[in-house]
Amino acid sequence: MTFLQLCASKRASSSVGESGEAGLGDKEMFTFWVRIFIAFLFLEDVFLELMKWTYCRLLSFCILKRRRETEACAKGLEKLESSPPAYFS
Repeated sequence: MTFLQLCASKRASSSVGESGEAGLGDKEMFTFWVRIFIAFLFLEDVFLELMKWTYCRLLSFCILKRRRETEACAKGLEKLESSPPAYFS
C-alpha cells in the first residue's frame, strides 16, 4: 500500500471533525503532520549522511588518482634519467 493510498484510507475511515464535516479530526490531523515532519527529518538526515559519504569517497578517489599519477610520473622520470633513449646519445 502506497503512502497516498494509506492517506486516502485514513481520511475515508476517520471520524467526523469538530466542524461536522467528514475528514480528519484535529487530533488525527496533528498526528498526521507530526508523522510527516518526523519522516522528513529522518529522510533529510539520511540524505545528508549519503551526501557526506559520497563526497568522502569521491575525495579519496581523486587523492588516490593524483597520487598514482604522481608516482607514475616519478617512475617515468627515473627511468629516463637512468637510461636515456638512443636519440640523446
